[in-house]
Amino acid sequence: IDMEVQCFRRREEILQKIKVMEMLLPWLVYEQLLAEYDQLNADCKQAELQVREAKATYKAALQPVKEKEREIASQKVHVDKARKSAAKNDRRLEEALNKIEETTHQLADARGDHENVERTMLDRQKK
Repeated sequence: IDMEVQCFRRREEILQKIKVMEMLLPWLVYEQLLAEYDQLNADCKQAELQVREAKATYKAALQPVKEKEREIASQKVHVDKARKSAAKNDRRLEEALNKIEETTHQLADARGDHENVERTMLDRQKK
């Protein structure tokens, strides 16, 4: 009987421990989930910090590019003006060359006419 009493008491102790553990189990799960939440929250904050640092690095790296773009845009305005001026000068030069060519033809015609007149005068003087 003594053995049976000991087994019964032991069984009761074990059942009591099981009851206590069953009551503690939700708290243990809660603490595990809370620890996981805290870790995820810390990871999120670390990621946000890395994003801010990356943005700052990006802005710093982008600044020279933006300056070059403004410089290029400014130079483009000057280049466009120079191209327009060159095109205008090219048209003027073309017109001037056409006038010179026309004048050269007129001069050649005038020389030819002059030579004809001189020949005619020489022919008349010889007669």
